[in-house]
Amino acid sequence: MRSPALRALLSSGTLVKVPKGDSLPSSDSRQQVALIKSGFVKRFLITEDGSLGIQIIYGRGDFFPLTLLYKLLLDQDIYTGPEVYHYKAMTDCQLYTMRPEEFVKKVQENPRIYRDLFSEAGQHLASCIHRLENMTMPNAEKRVAHILLFYGQKYGHDETNGVKLTLNMTQQDIADILSVTRETVSAAMRELKQAKLITGSREIVIHDIQKLQDHAYS
Repeated sequence: MRSPALRALLSSGTLVKVPKGDSLPSSDSRQQVALIKSGFVKRFLITEDGSLGIQIIYGRGDFFPLTLLYKLLLDQDIYTGPEVYHYKAMTDCQLYTMRPEEFVKKVQENPRIYRDLFSEAGQHLASCIHRLENMTMPNAEKRVAHILLFYGQKYGHDETNGVKLTLNMTQQDIADILSVTRETVSAAMRELKQAKLITGSREIVIHDIQKLQDHAYS
């Protein structure tokens, strides 16, 4: 998290451990404000055919749900559709949690935190813009390269042979993010490997971030 005052506030909450695969409360009446200390959480909806539509993946230093906070602090509805978004731990996680009403009270006592919230909202906006840009890519290979570039820059770890994604996404995860089939992702990954841009399947290594970026936008 890039906002120290907001981090300090959320870190004063209750530290909870969430095992991989466990769901987090998604209804407004049970949901809590959460800051991820370690691990990854995905936010998704279940489509009519039973598949997942992953909207966003949260990692260390991210907090959620921003939509609930906008409603509580500004009485602004960010989303009014009928879909229910769910949250699930992709790995073992540690989260600092706080009841929304307690969070709102703390923010109102220290209005400077609004600036931090504005900064964090900008990070969420950047993620949304990236998703919109991804939809304009000319083919599946470019879209997969584009999404790997995003998570490599956001959650990558420098190693001797390139940047390793600390988020171990499956090909099905990528398919659920892009709303394509797993077979489509598998074919795109093969092409990227043949181009010597990446290696691995679960533990993906990007050999050169700049070359992958050039490839995605070419």
